[in-house]
Amino acid sequence: MLKIPLGKANFSIIRKNNYFYVDKTKFLYQLIILDSPFFLSRPRRFGKSLLVSALKAILEGRRELFKGLWIDQTDYDWTPRPVIRRSLDNVSADSVARLEKDLFSLIKDLADREGVTFNSESPGI
Repeated sequence: MLKIPLGKANFSIIRKNNYFYVDKTKFLYQLIILDSPFFLSRPRRFGKSLLVSALKAILEGRRELFKGLWIDQTDYDWTPRPVIRRSLDNVSADSVARLEKDLFSLIKDLADREGVTFNSESPGI
């Protein structure tokens, strides 16, 4: 009997440890081939992090995690692509100035980590 992954949102861990997983790869494939921006909105505790984790694994070309799932039977080419995943958990929205400052810090940290020169002044600082 498969284990239920309560509180787990890492696709790789769920697949490697044989947890129960409802295959949503058909919908992820449709998002990938859509080739346009989209907004992902779901209620709290409704699987957003797990969905994004699975999407990241697909885009990174980690086909071994998808054996037996819908997307493994498609024409998807599994070429690894760079993926940047950021959480807004630590971004405050109690004021416009604080939101701008926190978003700037998030983007600046990401640029620094990726070795990208960031030539902009932070708002409100």
